[in-house]
Amino acid sequence: MEYTYCNIEDYSNWLKEGSEWLAKSEKMPNKNFILKNHQCPGDILMLSACIRDIKTWYPHFSIDIETSCDSIFDNSPYITKLDNSDPSVRLLDMQYEIIHQSNQDMNKHFIHGFIQDFNERTGNSVKLTQFKPDLHLSEDEKKPVFNNQPEKFIVLNAGGKTDYTTKWWWKEAWTEVINLCPEINFIQIGKSDKKDTGAGKATHSLIELPNVLNKLNKTSFREVIRLVYQSVGTLSVVTSIMHIAAAFNKRACVIAGGHEPWWWEKYPNHDYFHSIGALDCCRLGGCWKKDCENKSDAGKQKCLELIDPKKVAETLRSWF
Repeated sequence: MEYTYCNIEDYSNWLKEGSEWLAKSEKMPNKNFILKNHQCPGDILMLSACIRDIKTWYPHFSIDIETSCDSIFDNSPYITKLDNSDPSVRLLDMQYEIIHQSNQDMNKHFIHGFIQDFNERTGNSVKLTQFKPDLHLSEDEKKPVFNNQPEKFIVLNAGGKTDYTTKWWWKEAWTEVINLCPEINFIQIGKSDKKDTGAGKATHSLIELPNVLNKLNKTSFREVIRLVYQSVGTLSVVTSIMHIAAAFNKRACVIAGGHEPWWWEKYPNHDYFHSIGALDCCRLGGCWKKDCENKSDAGKQKCLELIDPKKVAETLRSWF
């Protein structure tokens, strides 16, 4: 399959052919927008791509944000501070309704969702220009986060949100993978409790092994972004750090199972372990269940039992 995005040649052609609608857009009453969304960081990362592409196609628009994770937009050249009481400013509660057709439409990725929503609600014609979220680091942020971090490492996120336990891989599987990679250093991030930090509750199992540097409860989200930038890649379930990895063209090993259709989440250059098509519960797409309804006698999700830790470890070793 091919994702819908534009390359440089397409982009140049659209700019040339679009001179009329660009001139028309400059006469539109709404040029100032505050885009709002208070979902999880992964959702806000998708919004960052939308904002980049709005400004690419409509550079005369002014865009501000109100989100659950505004630090994602630190250093962004695309954000302009706007007053939400200004009558010239339009507030949009951003959604991605195409998720409801994700099992059927293999040509749409998560990253297309907010762009389509913006176009439908404003009458504009924004198109995806880069198949990745948009993140910007200062030169200082590119320096190591921790004094004791290794030169080469993988960022490990061994857990997930408490309201989507279907996506959780078990501690024994994470441990087996890392035991099979003794020459690889890992930095574990996340939370060891179920505290809600504003984007939902999550918890992560501490992996106590010699090649794992424990940084649970020791990073801000901005520091997680920095660690991914400095890493070789990431190891996680379907969660925000895989999207951060995509933003920086980093490798990612994703334990996905059958919760989401792979075409909704996967990026080029990512190793995506899924079970779509292997079981009746995810035969034609993701089950999208918060709690798994198809568990083995061991009480584990069957779709995740199909993922072999040895294959995952082999993939990680191939990165080095």
